[in-house]
Amino acid sequence: MSLSQSTLLYLATTLFQHAFAAPTNSTSVPAGAIAVPIIRGLHQLAYYAKFHVGTPPQPEYLLVDTGSPTFSFEDANDSYCKDATQPCAHYGTFDNKSSSTSIYAGTDFFDELIDFGSGVFLNDTVEIGGVSTPHLYFGYITEYGFTDQVQVPTATIAGLGLTCDGTGAKCQGAGPYLLPQLKNASSIDRIAVSVYLGPEKAANTHSEIILGAAYDEAKIDGELFTLEMVDPHSLALTNMNANNVNVTLIEAIADGKAAQHAYGPGPISQGTTYILDTGNPFWYMPKEVYNLVSSQLGNPTQQNQSTGALVVDCKYRSADNAKGKVAVHFGSAGQIDVPIHTLVTDFGGNVCNSAIGNGTSENENLGDPFLRSAYVILDQEDFTVTMGQARHTAERNVVPYPAGGFCVTSTK
Repeated sequence: MSLSQSTLLYLATTLFQHAFAAPTNSTSVPAGAIAVPIIRGLHQLAYYAKFHVGTPPQPEYLLVDTGSPTFSFEDANDSYCKDATQPCAHYGTFDNKSSSTSIYAGTDFFDELIDFGSGVFLNDTVEIGGVSTPHLYFGYITEYGFTDQVQVPTATIAGLGLTCDGTGAKCQGAGPYLLPQLKNASSIDRIAVSVYLGPEKAANTHSEIILGAAYDEAKIDGELFTLEMVDPHSLALTNMNANNVNVTLIEAIADGKAAQHAYGPGPISQGTTYILDTGNPFWYMPKEVYNLVSSQLGNPTQQNQSTGALVVDCKYRSADNAKGKVAVHFGSAGQIDVPIHTLVTDFGGNVCNSAIGNGTSENENLGDPFLRSAYVILDQEDFTVTMGQARHTAERNVVPYPAGGFCVTSTK
């Protein structure tokens, strides 16, 4: 069974309404950090943060993406957005002509996505998490090269990664990059982001990202461990992007069976490179791991024509019916366990999907199905990733980084 475009649009709108119940930036957040509530939308396959841009401020929700470096807003006068179906109305747009502080800053912005979004550069005031920062430089999407590849409802991205391609040794060169600009404007104290996606639920008012050197220790179950990022200056290993880590083993354990895929010695150490990417709703697993996981979900083969996810029986949302876990190992530093039943998404109306797949070397990406089970701290100044098992709770205790930052976990 697949969902029609109109049904998906209705579901996304329903989920979007929960954003207004999301928490705002708390006075308990340490100075130099910004807490930003995020909501789940877009067919439950993405997370969004609310921005305001321009003077007077215009609201627009951007897709939170730790796998991309740039951020942009949608042109309210784009011919695509002016279509009778109003594909851009749901998440909002920005009319730069209505902003008294908007400054044209050049041509040739490209979103580098499959839709080939392009436009110009602008400079304007941007507010996120209740903190307003003037003179930010960003992309402004005015057209799409392939409109059939644009997701509906349509939104642009808030890139929370860094590119090291032509941006200097610290990867902090000029460009439409959100975190370095917030740091340079003293809106945050560090080029870093902590991510808590929350549990596998449609409406979750506690999902949050924290920009700067702070994290929510209440959302962590057990001990944290810290890894060095795989070299963000390497074109071959990371395509010159931050937020990549070395994975050494992925294994599935279920019903007394085990399937594992170990990664052999690589250019840096044992393991292979995976990017931690909130902008990817899928998790492609090694074949042997996928086969065991799939067997716990009834061996689904039918795909949802609208989302590409596998159609599965909703009974597998229960741990009684989908037993076991997938464990992702990061050498001897630590591991994150993902219960198999959490890999099933409920769309309502007894329609459930699972956004997993049989992966290849081109799909080495730890997307949202993995990240919902982890609390992740991406320090893009020390180029480290700190992780722990997520504790899904409404409790909140945002604290600053330890003095001197997080130390890389010993693997001896």
